[in-house]
Amino acid sequence: MNNKRDSLFDNFITTYFDNLWTNSGYLDLMGKNLDLFFNAKKQWNKNMENILALLQLPNQTMQQKILHSLNTLIAEYRFENEEMKERIGQLEKELKELKAKSLKTK
Repeated sequence: MNNKRDSLFDNFITTYFDNLWTNSGYLDLMGKNLDLFFNAKKQWNKNMENILALLQLPNQTMQQKILHSLNTLIAEYRFENEEMKERIGQLEKELKELKAKSLKTK
């Protein structure tokens, strides 16, 4: 009995949503609501950027550019640091060799 009732309820829900999603009136209404929402979001973002500009604070685009620049600088620093460490290692090795040569010649 309970299983039959669950099956009828599932069929009712499935049929209801299948009909709803094929209803052009419902789809048009939802499309218009989405358009209104996106336009409101676009206006909100524009207003927030204006406020941030008035307060002389960076907006999202500026923050992304700054973060990209910082990441680039950090990567370059790490690369240069590794190169310097390698060069220092080479110089220390050459210095040891020169010291050993000078000790041998004395």
